[in-house]
Amino acid sequence: MITQEQIAKRAYEIWLSRGGQHGNAESDWLQAEAELKKELQQAAPVAPSKLTEAVSQTLAKRKAAPAKAKSARSRTAGLKAG
Repeated sequence: MITQEQIAKRAYEIWLSRGGQHGNAESDWLQAEAELKKELQQAAPVAPSKLTEAVSQTLAKRKAAPAKAKSARSRTAGLKAG
């Protein structure tokens, strides 16, 4: 959640970046609020269902990888013995 204090601080920074010119307080405030909301959305954690799906896929790949390597080793071992 974004606080009024955070918006005020960002609006002040915007005001300073414009050279401290008066007359744009409302637009500075709205810009500050929009920037903070955007930052908050970008920093939002991944939805649990998507995270669970990603973890499941990664684990499935890890389980499949050793099986492929093992079968390749057994094929090479059979060639050496024969």
